[in-house]
Amino acid sequence: GSARRQQSWCISAAVTVAVCLSLPPWGCAAPSPRPGEEKCAGETCRDAAWNGGWDPASSPSLDTTFCNIPRVDMPRDAAKMRYSPLLKRPIIFRRKQGVDGNAAARKACERARLMDAHGDDTVILSSANTYSYDKKRVKLSAYLEPGSEFMKQHGEDALANQTWYMFGDNDHPAWKDVFGAYIEPPYYSDHERLTGYETALSFGIGGSGTGVPFHVHGGGFSEVLWGRKRWFLTQEGVVPQFDPNRTTLWWLNHDYKDTIPANLSFLGGVYDCVIDVGEVLWFPANWYHATLNIGQTVFMSTFV
Repeated sequence: GSARRQQSWCISAAVTVAVCLSLPPWGCAAPSPRPGEEKCAGETCRDAAWNGGWDPASSPSLDTTFCNIPRVDMPRDAAKMRYSPLLKRPIIFRRKQGVDGNAAARKACERARLMDAHGDDTVILSSANTYSYDKKRVKLSAYLEPGSEFMKQHGEDALANQTWYMFGDNDHPAWKDVFGAYIEPPYYSDHERLTGYETALSFGIGGSGTGVPFHVHGGGFSEVLWGRKRWFLTQEGVVPQFDPNRTTLWWLNHDYKDTIPANLSFLGGVYDCVIDVGEVLWFPANWYHATLNIGQTVFMSTFV
């Protein structure tokens, strides 16, 4: 209610101020409009034609204005990024060009273009539970079929181990139009890449209400190319209460109310925020995290 919204504003402001005071000059910038506001307003934002052919419709229960993860401008220098104290906790980097920061990749990921280029390709789906151990192979055209079990608005009743999700297990050579167009966040310099340092890209598409419940792995970046994605994270060593075979949406509707937001005095709580196009979220290694897609969502993760 209003108390939680007031709390969210205070927490976000306090965390942002504290982080900014400890950072180099590039670290924090004046508030800016949400990505896309200058190009999209009102009903236009909910129009699938404006959204690259992806349906942005979603249940209001998925969304939130609460955010306790600071937003800062993305640095250009890889070393400044990699050695920044920012990366000790989740942080959202804003691309300087906003929604146009990955314009070529977004173009390649318009629904009609993907259907033309890859509709007959077989894609590998993973079960959307914590361990994602089950796999299923379908044609992309079947996965993206309107009203299909995959791209429909998902509810909380479906079990996570019976929900299928396209993320990872990508055929990079066959999908070079997407991976080749994507501009990664700066992390390794060109010289370091020549000496063996490398990142790993994972591409995904999900229906509204889908996502992956709490799980843990190495660190990296997550960027939404179309749609929006809500993130929940807990600090390394803090294991949230969750059922690995229940969806993130079920957790949100049943267990979220019992959580406490992370803040400067209680770092063991939950970090919660929605990222938009033009934003890149850093998730630290070994932090439990869960995701929830708001509207049909196209996204790329960069694992470091």
